[in-house]
Amino acid sequence: MEQWEQYYSSSDQSFKQLINKLKENNGNLSTLSLELNEADVTLSQNYQKLMNLDPPRNFKQLHEKTIEECIIRQAAVNYLISSDAINAYKSEVLSTYIEESNQKISELRPLLIEGLQKADLRYQIEEDGTLTYWVKDDHLRLE
Repeated sequence: MEQWEQYYSSSDQSFKQLINKLKENNGNLSTLSLELNEADVTLSQNYQKLMNLDPPRNFKQLHEKTIEECIIRQAAVNYLISSDAINAYKSEVLSTYIEESNQKISELRPLLIEGLQKADLRYQIEEDGTLTYWVKDDHLRLE
């Protein structure tokens, strides 16, 4: 679970940073080549690491849904890279990828809670919506 959290969070953060920079630049991709390449590498590496994980039985559905979400993010970054190359960026296309990604993300939390319950692991949902769960004596937070 700790590795899953690490790889997923890294991909999530990288993608969000790229999208925020794109918004700050009003959709101008020409100045974001470095950020596009960094996001592409980070997402690809974390996808590969996630694929190599052998999740516990109670978290297989969560793992599969995470992989699906990572594929959508990678497709979005690939779209941005190819759009930059031919100067054909359309914000509506990116919005579709983001909507699909958000749909998958909304499916992750219930699967994580279900896995925690099946594995009889302690967890707590904070007032701000943050999910804290304990694996052995360690605890992890998922926002």
